[in-house]
Amino acid sequence: MSVYPLYHTGYITGVASDAAFHFSRVEQIFDNLKRGSLSTFIATDTFHHTGVGSFLFYPTIFLYPWAFLRFFLNPVAAFYSWYGLLVFVSLLISYFSMKSFSKNNLRSLMFAFLYTFAMYKLRLGMLYFVLGEFIASTFLPLAFLGFYHVFWGDSRKWPELVIGITLVGYSHFLSLFLTVIIFSILLICKLAMVRRIEIKRLFALLKSVGLTILTLGFIVWPFLTDYIGKNLKSPPRGAWYVASISDLVNRSLTNNIFTAYNIGFFLIVGVLIGWYFVKKDLKELYIYLVGLALLLVSTTFFPWESVKNGILGTIQFPYRLHIFASLMLAISASFMLEKMLTRKNNKEKSFLIMCLLVLFAINYVSIVNTVVNPARVESAEYLQPNKSEIIRALDPHKLIKVDQNNFANIFQYGATFGESDYYPQSAINSEGVPGYMGKQEKIMQNIMYINDKPKKVHPIVESNKLKYVVKVKNQTMLNLPVVAYSDTTVTINGVQSKFVTSKRGTVAVKINSGVNKITVGYRPQTFFYVLLTIAIIIWIFLIYSVSLIHIKGEEECLN
Repeated sequence: MSVYPLYHTGYITGVASDAAFHFSRVEQIFDNLKRGSLSTFIATDTFHHTGVGSFLFYPTIFLYPWAFLRFFLNPVAAFYSWYGLLVFVSLLISYFSMKSFSKNNLRSLMFAFLYTFAMYKLRLGMLYFVLGEFIASTFLPLAFLGFYHVFWGDSRKWPELVIGITLVGYSHFLSLFLTVIIFSILLICKLAMVRRIEIKRLFALLKSVGLTILTLGFIVWPFLTDYIGKNLKSPPRGAWYVASISDLVNRSLTNNIFTAYNIGFFLIVGVLIGWYFVKKDLKELYIYLVGLALLLVSTTFFPWESVKNGILGTIQFPYRLHIFASLMLAISASFMLEKMLTRKNNKEKSFLIMCLLVLFAINYVSIVNTVVNPARVESAEYLQPNKSEIIRALDPHKLIKVDQNNFANIFQYGATFGESDYYPQSAINSEGVPGYMGKQEKIMQNIMYINDKPKKVHPIVESNKLKYVVKVKNQTMLNLPVVAYSDTTVTINGVQSKFVTSKRGTVAVKINSGVNKITVGYRPQTFFYVLLTIAIIIWIFLIYSVSLIHIKGEEECLN
């Protein structure tokens, strides 16, 4: 129901943001699935046949359901169905995580709505299509629940921490990084206050850390083999668009989804009055203070200018902390609402619950109506085919829409953000001249060099492979428009061959006279599959352990 108004427009509006990057990744996975290949390591169909490793260094697991939906639905319907599926999963995880924490059905219901439809989460999913972070937000309640159980709750439930953290890692590395930092700070604060940790909790922590490393192993392995020390392009460090505390409060009270630095009306009210309800409950007070601290750190209250070039600079946009603040403040707001309602008799309580649910619905409808407003959708530019010889990125300052008929036009343009991520630094232009066709543009344009002479080439595309047929009269050095990685493979006329990395970071090979059939692909090392097998085994163990814990818990309740 919540996604239907978006689907009903028939358009995806605002694709000139992060959307093109993620849509291109899903399209590549879909193309490979059609060819019978479950694995996707490099881009061969999308990202202009450059072999860029967007799939090696950016998790893709939760894009597969979206790609499978493409077999049955048109591209727009597939996206909204996948988006709706994640909303539903977020509601389920939020509800049962709070149920495990509070043992209260009403509070769990309130938390599920407050968190799943939190303003920042809506902005990630339906407005700006920051889909990696959006997917990760689905699993944050489970990760924080597991952390709570390991250090404060039932330490036997430590597998929930492994599952939660791993699922965040399978979604978005930066969210994983921020989650680990927040957990580390909270653990330091706990040790500073109590100055000890029980043996059973320490043991639970060690098991959690060890198994999390193993479940994430196959995801991290390409970083170790093909990224670390390989001089690949990495996101710049910084701290952009930092707002003041007053701006945050004022913008949140407006409840406008198009306004940055905005956590929404309900949560900002929870911040302003929540202290009154939690002040007598130490556990709830700590949660409220953590949420408030995360909110303050996201603003100019924190000296971002002094730390933006350090490790914290990898966050880039301090408002990324809003998803964590939203989680903690939704916990506090649900506590506040539950306390207010338990003071009423059953008749009043039922009436107020219905009023609250109607209020949530009205709030959501108001927000989504601004996104699907006919004037906004109609004013968006319908994406036309790219008729230019130069591949240009979609203009992020333009509101661009696609439907099922012109969806494929997205892939004729460069992705606004992420197109050249994971290119070698040597391939990145430094001239910055408008209209200049530099190294990375020539790679995207499929320009190869035969003894330093440029020639446009059209590769034969397969799953994780690009094939070229080149005829030369003499022995020749060939510079192909395919990004080179440590585990890149090359065969010439069916024979495994060595290659060198060219000055623009691409595959360069020496070929003999005559017709040469060259295949450039990517094949991970055997240890990758060993780690994948280990991860599958551990997942079976975790699912069994969690089931056993819940069965024992039910038996204890009955006794």
